[in-house]
Amino acid sequence: MIRTGHQRYRAVATSSVLLQAISERTNARICGLRVEVSDGNFVVVGQAPNFHVKQLALAACHQVLGESSITRLICDIEVCS
Repeated sequence: MIRTGHQRYRAVATSSVLLQAISERTNARICGLRVEVSDGNFVVVGQAPNFHVKQLALAACHQVLGESSITRLICDIEVCS
């Protein structure tokens, strides 16, 4: 997929908003949290201490991306308890 400069900027901006929203919602309890953009998908990566924190991260993603865009989200948060 070829992206225009504007599309890349929007993806990077959205990634930053996702990082901030997840960090705030989980009280920064996800280690190694990062958001990557790959083939138009947002990939959320990190390690959560439990499934509740992982669910909080997903809720933050839903809030930022909206329900219609959630198919663009890949959650790769590992639970390490």
